[in-house]
Amino acid sequence: MFDSKKLRKRRLELNLRQEDIYQILAVPRSLYAKWESGAQIPTYQQVLQLSKILSVEDTYLIDPKDIFNIYLKLSKKNKKKVVEFAYHLYRQQ
Repeated sequence: MFDSKKLRKRRLELNLRQEDIYQILAVPRSLYAKWESGAQIPTYQQVLQLSKILSVEDTYLIDPKDIFNIYLKLSKKNKKKVVEFAYHLYRQQ
């Protein structure tokens, strides 16, 4: 779900060091390094914080293929909820 390559790419585009980001987030250096290497994934809240720091959309760091794979694993009832919610959001645009 989390795209570690995009995290590193965007950080470098902004000329930020790993230290700049992990200090803002108040997380250990080793944890942030694991995010960039793909060894560990941040929580959804941390992804939202990273998105703000990197000035990107909330979904920038999330691989759409993984979202689809999660959808496929949902129960029929929850798939229906997802479709209804997505349709509702689409109509609001």
